[in-house]
Amino acid sequence: MDAVGNGWLYIGVAKRKEKIVLHYLSPLFIVVVLGVVGPLHAQPTNEPVRKLYVINTAGNDVTVVNVSTNKVLGRIEVGPRPHGIAASAAGDVLLVTVEGGKGELVWIDPANDKVVRRLAVGGAPNQLAMTPDGKFAYVPVSGGNYQVIDVAQAKIIDKVFTGGQPHNTVCSADGQRMYLAPLGGPKKVTIVDVASRKLVGEIPFSNSVRPIAITKDEKKFFAQVDGLVGIEMADVAARKMIHRVPAEVPADLKKIGSRSHGLGIRPGDMEVWDCDVERKVVHVYDITGEKPKQIATIPIGGTVYWLTFGPDGKYCYVSVRSNNEVAVVDTTSRQVVARIPVGKEPKRLLVVDVPPGKPAGKDEPKPFPGKVSKWNGFDRHDFQVDGANVIVVEPAKPLPGRPWAWRGEFFGAFPNADIELVKAGWHLAYIGVPNLFGAPKAVARWEKFHDLMVKEHGLHPKPALIGLSRGALYCMSWAAAHPDNTLLVYLDNGVCDFKSWPGGKLKGFGAGQGSAGEWQNVLKAFGFKDDKVAIEYKGNPVDNLAPLAKAKLPILLVYGDSDKVVPHKENSEIVYDRYKALGAPVERIVKTGGDHHPHGLPDPRPIVEFFEKTWSARK
Repeated sequence: MDAVGNGWLYIGVAKRKEKIVLHYLSPLFIVVVLGVVGPLHAQPTNEPVRKLYVINTAGNDVTVVNVSTNKVLGRIEVGPRPHGIAASAAGDVLLVTVEGGKGELVWIDPANDKVVRRLAVGGAPNQLAMTPDGKFAYVPVSGGNYQVIDVAQAKIIDKVFTGGQPHNTVCSADGQRMYLAPLGGPKKVTIVDVASRKLVGEIPFSNSVRPIAITKDEKKFFAQVDGLVGIEMADVAARKMIHRVPAEVPADLKKIGSRSHGLGIRPGDMEVWDCDVERKVVHVYDITGEKPKQIATIPIGGTVYWLTFGPDGKYCYVSVRSNNEVAVVDTTSRQVVARIPVGKEPKRLLVVDVPPGKPAGKDEPKPFPGKVSKWNGFDRHDFQVDGANVIVVEPAKPLPGRPWAWRGEFFGAFPNADIELVKAGWHLAYIGVPNLFGAPKAVARWEKFHDLMVKEHGLHPKPALIGLSRGALYCMSWAAAHPDNTLLVYLDNGVCDFKSWPGGKLKGFGAGQGSAGEWQNVLKAFGFKDDKVAIEYKGNPVDNLAPLAKAKLPILLVYGDSDKVVPHKENSEIVYDRYKALGAPVERIVKTGGDHHPHGLPDPRPIVEFFEKTWSARK
C-alpha cells in the first residue's frame, strides 16, 4: 500500500509497464485506517525535543508543532509575510526571513520559541540556508544579491551577486559550499565557497530554477524548474544537468494544469519527493540508480507547496496551503496519517531537534537587537527601549561576569577611556533621554533599560557610571536611587548642582556662564513651577551623597580647575569634600589650567585602572 487520499490509493509504478496503477478504496475503509493511527512516537526525556516549524506566508507567524504528538505548541509572531527558514545542525539557532516591511532576518531561540534578534537585510528575503555549524547564513534578497550573514554577530559581512531574483539556497552537508538558485534569466545554480565567499562553479538547468536539493555526499543535485512538473538532476562534479524527468501523472489528473514547487530528499539519499501543486499530490522518485525513477504518487487532499522530512526519514511533512494545514505522511506506507491545523497559507517548514535539557533563555544571554554597525572596531547595536534610542557596544571577548560602563550623556564624545574599557572586555551602553537632567522621569527610563540589560542580556547588575558634564546629573541620580545596583561613578567636569549650571550667572546662582534655555528645560523636567521651588530642591548630587556613602560606592572625579562652564568649586570640589567627610571612597584627578573641554585625560589609563580595581574588589 502506497498512499491514500480522496478515496484513491495510488500504488507505486508497476515494474512491467512503468505505469501508475490506481485502485479505489471506500471512504469508510479510509476512515477506519486513519482512525487507528495514534501519536507517532513518544520522545524519551533524554532525547532532543523534536519540533516542526511551519511558515505561514499569508500571516505574520510561525506555527510550532510537537512532532511526537502532532499537536500545536503555539505560534511565534515574526512579522508580515514570513518566507524562508533554516536551522543549525545542533538545533540551537533558528532563522526566519520576513518579506514584509523593510525585509528582515529574524533569530528565534528554539528552546523557548522567542524572537531574540532582528536584522534588516534588504527587500524580499526568500529561502535562506545556514551552515551546519550555525556560523554563516546566505539570504537571497532583491537586486540579484545573496547577503552573507555572520550569525553570531548578526551582521552582514558580504554579498554575492547572482543576478535574477534570488530565491532558494541550500548548503552542502559539510558546510563548505552554498548553492544559490535565483529565479529568472540565469537559469542556473551558482556554487560559492563558504570560507572565501568566492564563486567556484555553476550548474545550468533548462529553465528558471525553483526549489533545489542536494544529496549528503554532494554528488547529485535536484531542481524543479519552470515549465516542468517533475525534476531535473545534475551531476555536481561535472557541473552538468544530466536527466530531465517529467512526472508520470495519473490519467484523471492530467487535465489539471499544475507546476512543481516543493522538493526534498528523504534522509538516506534513496528517494526524492516532489510537490505537484495544483494536482494536490506528491510524486516519489527512486534515485539509487543512474536516472531517477518514479515509484509513487501520493494524494494529499489540498494544494501542496513545500515538504520536509524528520531527521530519521520516517515521516514527511507536506504544507497544504489551500487547507491551512500540514499533512503528515508515513514514508514507508506512503499514507497521510495525520493533519495538523496551522496558520494562513503554510509553505516552507522544517523539523528541528532542540537540544535536551537546555533551560529556555538561561544558558546564554540574549543577543542584542537592532541595527548593527561598527564603533571603533567593535560591534555597535542601535535599538529602542521604552521609546528611547539605545546604543550598546560589545567587546570582542567579554570579561567573566559581563561588567559594563554606562554613559550618562554624550555617547561617543571624548571616548578614549570608553574605547580602552571595551578593549578590556567591558560592554558600553547608553540610553538617550535628553533634557531630563537626572530628574525622576529620567531615572524611571533608566530603570527599564537596566532591567533589560541585566535580565535579558546578562550584563552585571552593577554598572559603572560615566558622567561627562550634565551626564553627571543622570549618573548621580541613578546611584542615589539605586546604590545597590551601582559599581562606581566616574564624573568628568560633572554638573553636580543644576543651580551652578545651567543656572549660573544668568540666574544669580553661581560663577559659571549658565544657559537660560537649559534652565527652562530643568524647570520642565522636574516640574518646578518657578525658580524658588528649584532653588529649594535638595536632590542635587551635592546635597544627596548619603545613599552613595552608605553603600561605599567609589567615586572618581576628573576636572579642570579653570572650568568656566561648570566651575569646579561649585560642583566637583563640593562632592569631593563632602563625600570624603562622610568616610566614603573618593579619588580625584585635577587638570591644572583645564577648562570644561576637553573631557578625559590624554592617557586614559588612570581612569581604566580605577574601573578595573573596583571591579576586582567588588563583593
